[in-house]
Amino acid sequence: MTNNSVLQMSFPYVYGENVEHEYPQVSVSVERITPETAKKMLATNVKNRKIKSVPLSTLEESMNGDEWSLNGESIIFDINGNLLDGQHRLTSCVKTGKTIDAVIVRGVQGDTQDTIDSGTRRHLADYIKMDGYKNYTDVSTIGKILMRKADMGITTSLFDNNATKRSIKAQRRFIHEQHDDRIEPLIQPIRLVTNRYKGVPIQLLGALFDEFRKSGDENFNEFVAQLAGKSAACMPVRLLQQKFVENAADMRSHGRGVFKHSVLAAYIIKTWNAYMRGDEMKRLTFTPGGKNPERFPEIFLGYE
Repeated sequence: MTNNSVLQMSFPYVYGENVEHEYPQVSVSVERITPETAKKMLATNVKNRKIKSVPLSTLEESMNGDEWSLNGESIIFDINGNLLDGQHRLTSCVKTGKTIDAVIVRGVQGDTQDTIDSGTRRHLADYIKMDGYKNYTDVSTIGKILMRKADMGITTSLFDNNATKRSIKAQRRFIHEQHDDRIEPLIQPIRLVTNRYKGVPIQLLGALFDEFRKSGDENFNEFVAQLAGKSAACMPVRLLQQKFVENAADMRSHGRGVFKHSVLAAYIIKTWNAYMRGDEMKRLTFTPGGKNPERFPEIFLGYE
């Protein structure tokens, strides 16, 4: 009986021809890697890419939270014992002091490194789709900004364009927990605005609308209805609509909006505050720089 026949008896979903005899130098094993072992493996890392902080932080969080599990991704060494793939996982193992289990492949040709990680990696939206959410792109985008807001606060989450350092597993758990109460209720209001005004970032509206909803559904829904409508009754909202139109026109002409995200956020907050207070506005401005820089506005949620 051939090795391939044995595999098919044990795992009936294996259909490829077993050609391991053509690669006698290649070995595959599942090994328990301690931080000390990881250090030794990293010592052979002579021709790998630069360590990237975001994936490293994500892996560290996963390992510190005991969320790391054997998932089939391999740590790869070439025929001369040089590390080709796995430096982020091994570095995280060392930094966290955690022992991990991993598939180890040894003996591949050194010139195959350029083909490693060349396939399409899954993003959060891919996992959210697999979890069964219908509006998976919106759900993942809104979920990420709400998680950043929870970690950093509203102002920092608006200004910091870096991706969250939380693991995919942690992000998925957050989305599962927050979907019904916080994420799903934002999808339709955000779509009403973004369908009418191109170039308004979904993540920006997600962070702000999540705050605005704290004033009550009646205030929030009326504000969105005016903002997404053709003619707003409230002057502050009409001024914001003009800013959105200006931003969309620049987006069409130059491929980017005329306003920075922080400025757009300030416009939206100022409009919301005026709407909530019943104030009239003749001009909608925000000057973050210059001799007398304007402070970023705080969100008004109503009088106590």
